[in-house]
Amino acid sequence: MSRALGHQGDWWVDPDSRSEWPDPEDASGAILDTLTDLYYVFDRSGRLVDWNETFETVLGYSEDELAEMDPLTLVADSDRERAVDALGRVAAGEEVTEAFHLETADGREIPHEVTAAPLYEDDEVWGLAGTARDVSDRRERAELLEQLHCGTRDLMAAETHREVAETAAEVSQRHFAFATTGVRMVTDDGRLEPIAVATDDDRLDEMPPTCAVGEGFVGEAYEAGEPVVVDDMRDLDTDFDYDPARSALLLPIEGYGMISIGATEPSAFDETHRELGRLFAADVESAFRRADREEKLRERTEELQRYETLVETMSDGVYMTDENHDVRMVNGAAEAKLGFDPAAFGGLDARWFGSDGVVTNAREQREAMLDGERSVGTVEGSLRTAEGEEIPVENRFSLLPLDDGEFAGTVGVVRDITERKESERRLRTQRDELETLNRINELVQETIGALASAATAEEIEETVCERLGGSSLYRFAFTGVRRPGTPFVEPKAWAGEGAQYLEAVEIPTEADHEDAGPAAKTFETGEVTVTNDVESDPLFEPFREPALDHGFRSVAVIPFTHRTVTHGMLAVYADRPGAFSDRERKAFEVLGEMVGFAISATQNRQLIESDVPIEMTLELDEPETFFGTASANLDCACRLLGSAKASGDGRLHYVAVTAPPDEVRALADESGTPGPDSLRLVTETDDHAVFEARVRPSITSVLLESGAKPVAVEAEGGEVTVEAAAPRGFDLRALTERLDERFGGVTLAAKREGDGWPAATEAPCEGVDDKLTDRQRAALSAAYFGGYFDWPRDSTAEDVAESLDISSPTFHQHLRHAERKLLSTYFDDGRT
Repeated sequence: MSRALGHQGDWWVDPDSRSEWPDPEDASGAILDTLTDLYYVFDRSGRLVDWNETFETVLGYSEDELAEMDPLTLVADSDRERAVDALGRVAAGEEVTEAFHLETADGREIPHEVTAAPLYEDDEVWGLAGTARDVSDRRERAELLEQLHCGTRDLMAAETHREVAETAAEVSQRHFAFATTGVRMVTDDGRLEPIAVATDDDRLDEMPPTCAVGEGFVGEAYEAGEPVVVDDMRDLDTDFDYDPARSALLLPIEGYGMISIGATEPSAFDETHRELGRLFAADVESAFRRADREEKLRERTEELQRYETLVETMSDGVYMTDENHDVRMVNGAAEAKLGFDPAAFGGLDARWFGSDGVVTNAREQREAMLDGERSVGTVEGSLRTAEGEEIPVENRFSLLPLDDGEFAGTVGVVRDITERKESERRLRTQRDELETLNRINELVQETIGALASAATAEEIEETVCERLGGSSLYRFAFTGVRRPGTPFVEPKAWAGEGAQYLEAVEIPTEADHEDAGPAAKTFETGEVTVTNDVESDPLFEPFREPALDHGFRSVAVIPFTHRTVTHGMLAVYADRPGAFSDRERKAFEVLGEMVGFAISATQNRQLIESDVPIEMTLELDEPETFFGTASANLDCACRLLGSAKASGDGRLHYVAVTAPPDEVRALADESGTPGPDSLRLVTETDDHAVFEARVRPSITSVLLESGAKPVAVEAEGGEVTVEAAAPRGFDLRALTERLDERFGGVTLAAKREGDGWPAATEAPCEGVDDKLTDRQRAALSAAYFGGYFDWPRDSTAEDVAESLDISSPTFHQHLRHAERKLLSTYFDDGRT
């Protein structure tokens, strides 16, 4: 890297001096901040020292290849000069965000938004860390949206409903690039009649069937008035054979008809297509409305032409005043718009316009025209109709030819600018909403980033509350957990204006409680619950009065969830209704997951660092587990030998069972038995058999995710006994509640202070576990407990790989790396 940078050689140093700099694992803040993107760390020598799995998967390089790469080799040639400049800025202590094309192993160039920040030790930069986010989809969506808007010009050129329909089908087919597009029009008798089809597939060139509004999936979608996605049309109950079309996007246009876009593969449409389709349908609706207006204009023009009058050929309102400023003539368009003849009321004054200021402005411009300072006057105001409605208009007027040098009056054109004003209003609203959403996203991301410095669950929750409750976007925030022994929330941390609110209410955690609200729903579903209007939402009724007293108008409750464990909840209160849109809800979902992950990480760290653990014995007398049931029904003993992390959220358990294998398999096949996802016989001896079972959820997974370490698990006579260890301060009540909720009948039989974890000197390969990745650890555990190392082997490599849901070469790769690290540690210990 120093050779590539040239002039930066005074900053990038020899890789051999790397040992004096801190371990890259200290960059945990950047890791937590960018888990869903490509994550990387380079040291001062330009060596890639850390990256996440997404980095390796997206770029396609092997682990060994990445270890030899520097930043510039990953950047496309066209962006390399800018990359050199960006690296120099980072070296100078600057945080950088730039757009680069990253080059993959197979030669593809993928656009990414790349961030990089310097890493410091003793006020000196020792490396850089950052993330890269793929922006391909963003660019594709923007291009498609631009294409659709370009197609709007074609739509606006159409003059009749049929022309609009045919043009809409062609534009959709050209830009959405799916198999077929059809357009149906609503008839006077309430049917949706096909009028246009555009397709790239000869099998789909026939017209779709006519259907009634409200009947069938097409009629129901039109009546619903919202875009509808059909993932698989073969699942529909319909007499018409839509093959080879498999999925569809239905775009209703109220009062006009329906656009149907079809694809030959199932589930071809996602939320992006739905939103783009909504915008396209709005453009088509505007074209239909324009066609309506054009049709009415043509009809009016034909009528006016029969009278051969210039004024009556105008689509806008036309008026004329005399020298006394009295209205002497208006055209039919003005009469139709106003609902009366303004000439009957005399002068052009506030009876026409809703504002005296507009009238004064018009008079001043008229005086300027008389003085020769201008030729045309323009004012904007509101015309008041006979019904009292005010229509926004633009009034353009000029002087009539002077009569012997004297003022003779004015002639003017009044144009309805309702659509323009509405468009300007929508644009302002969208701009305000986008600005608010960006502020919220920044706040959430800053909060997630701040979690890195929190060492305990309490610090994590305090950080979240301080960030959210202290912002201008929200009025109050607090975190809470289930209060032991009660069905209510116990607040743990809070910030903002509302601490007295927590003293005024008791917030239930159980959904069946008579005062259950958003928090209870969140604890029950594990999902974000939003009350967009405290005054009207019935779910918030038990807390409405104190909430309004404290200025709360909308609320969001977010669970702190990691895998199957909910650590608690966060409630955020805003002083405005509708403060939590769907996009904001998604941002808070990410925050809740990150907080849940961070709390789990602190628990695991406490478990590892605890010198004197708490030992416990748990008994499950009626467990809803397969091996607990087997020990009762087959009168046998079951003992857990070990486990390995499988793909997804399951674990592979290796269990010794004293019952005949055929009876164990038969029990697993019985309906009503809580059987495992998969069951494989590993080996059989005279007195027992070893089975590999894929279980989710499992007792061991709940223990691990709660921050406890399983020591032994045995089942006999229908009872399961669990020996486990946990750090000091561990929440035993929460663990027993989680186990009882999932498996039933849990009793804490014993709790005692342990003598400490096994000494490091007892393990010849002490420290090797920290060097293994999760996949290497899973491969090594599954191979060991699955009998892969036995001779003759109880399981082949293919057997173990299939259990882990990976390919055999991938299994060998992970196993080889794990064996190398194990042996390397062993021989190093032997020499010392």
